[in-house]
Amino acid sequence: MPYVGGDEFLGVAREPVTRDPSEEESKAFSAVLRFLAARDRCAADMDRKLADKGFDADTRASAIERAQACGLLDDARYAGSFIRMRVAQSKGRMRIERELEESGIALSDVPGWPDDFFGGESEADRAYASLVARPPRRSRDVRATAYRRLVRKGFAPSAARSAACRYAENDAYFSRMDEA
Repeated sequence: MPYVGGDEFLGVAREPVTRDPSEEESKAFSAVLRFLAARDRCAADMDRKLADKGFDADTRASAIERAQACGLLDDARYAGSFIRMRVAQSKGRMRIERELEESGIALSDVPGWPDDFFGGESEADRAYASLVARPPRRSRDVRATAYRRLVRKGFAPSAARSAACRYAENDAYFSRMDEA
């Protein structure tokens, strides 16, 4: 391999490969670090937080890009932890999907969606387990009350209907047993 002396490079500008961030970009990145110290966030949420602090669009984009390059801000990681949290809270698949879309995260970008997050359990079984774990208030129409609750939690109407009917049948059975 031929040796290249220093004289060949005398006419080349000596610019750094990356430029130093401006003072405003440094402030925005510091804000990103403070926000991430509290909890993990997605890029769209971080953009809103920085906009609320008064940073312009270019500064926000630069700070977010820098945080992503450092691995501090990762939408796929955020989505994974968000989904696991919502599943643990007995939220339905439709609600989880809607909340992720509102956060600007495409479900196609989430590795393992939906199989890795629901453990092979059907939506109706998860809905029923939600009702058993935290029964709805007593009412004259247990099935309708259970159905409304499950739909509010984001379960698909068909899964909510199946789980509510199953729950109402079991509730009626156990009510008769209590009376005997």
